[in-house]
Amino acid sequence: MENKETDKTEKSENQNTSENWKEKLGEIVTVCQDEIKRTTEIGKRMLSASKTNSDLHESYEELGKYICDQVRKKKLALEDDEVTRLIQKITDCEETLQGLEKEVSKIKEQDPS
Repeated sequence: MENKETDKTEKSENQNTSENWKEKLGEIVTVCQDEIKRTTEIGKRMLSASKTNSDLHESYEELGKYICDQVRKKKLALEDDEVTRLIQKITDCEETLQGLEKEVSKIKEQDPS
């Protein structure tokens, strides 16, 4: 009779342990799912921020090119030393690039033999 009671007690303890294990596993899965959802939302926001930042950079670049062009054409007068300095730097860079492009073309035209 003691064996039957002992068996029942062991089965009950095993069942409780199994249920506790399943409950803990369920909690872990829920926490993981919540963390994945949170991380996904953060990732979405970061992608949106990256796209917006790229758009902002492109807009600044476009604005700069437009203003530079307008100042060169004398359609826009900006008497600002920093604007003058930047336009001169842009002009110098463009001239350097044109020179390099000519040098590369000459090298390409050379007979390799």
